[in-house]
Amino acid sequence: AVTLVLRPQDLHARRALSKSYLTLADMCETKAGYSRTLGWAPIPNPRMTFGSAVDAAVEQIIAAVRAGAPIGLIPRQAAAEVADRDEQPIDLDEIDLAVAGFETVVLPKFDWSWASLQPHLSVPTAEWGLLDGHPDILLHAEDGTPTAVLDVKTAQRTKLESDVRSVELGFYVLLVQADSGATPGTVGYLTWVRVKRPYWQVLTATVDDDLLAHTTALVDRRAAQLRLAETLGPEAPVMVGGPRWAGICAGCEYAPWQGGPCPIARRGASNG
Repeated sequence: AVTLVLRPQDLHARRALSKSYLTLADMCETKAGYSRTLGWAPIPNPRMTFGSAVDAAVEQIIAAVRAGAPIGLIPRQAAAEVADRDEQPIDLDEIDLAVAGFETVVLPKFDWSWASLQPHLSVPTAEWGLLDGHPDILLHAEDGTPTAVLDVKTAQRTKLESDVRSVELGFYVLLVQADSGATPGTVGYLTWVRVKRPYWQVLTATVDDDLLAHTTALVDRRAAQLRLAETLGPEAPVMVGGPRWAGICAGCEYAPWQGGPCPIARRGASNG
């Protein structure tokens, strides 16, 4: 059988500064610290797997459009492949709804002709060390200049205008800058909102000095933490902040009830 969804299997064990590390450290510094010293794979759950399945389906839609080929059933097949990989159930009928909605609502809003899908950008920098990431969608002009960074999401609520000015999208802009020397002018979320009548929300923002300054300040801070942790060793109390909300602990791979070493995991958040 043809494998439609190709993803690195060791992203959770990366040592570079990445979007995943930045967002993880924002959720729980202690978990981010363990991701550096232990690098265990996250524990799949149905919501996480559905989000990955939508990512895979959207990737196949754009690949078909870019190639001038019919879309057909390949997006559904890619989503099913993700569910099989994670051994988690997903609603393939909802995947079909998302695919149809993407075709009618999202596709007309952008030029996909020179889109890159999950490009792997890994760039050494003097100030931050190695930056690494896989933006979902990187749009380009015909001459190859990057024009927009788009991230595919699933969510239980509509995103706010302020949400699009996020550190993860800002980091991808910095990563593209470091890789190409050019600054994409737009960032955006393409979000499948999972309400009673699900729909696609397209939310974009212009890349400006405020977004770049805010992201740069956070990347400076996290890079300094990582340098200090590497200097002092894995037992040093550098990444010690706890979870922003108790629910993070329930499915955390580093919680004691999952066989992990975390001393601050909140037992009341677990299902055990």
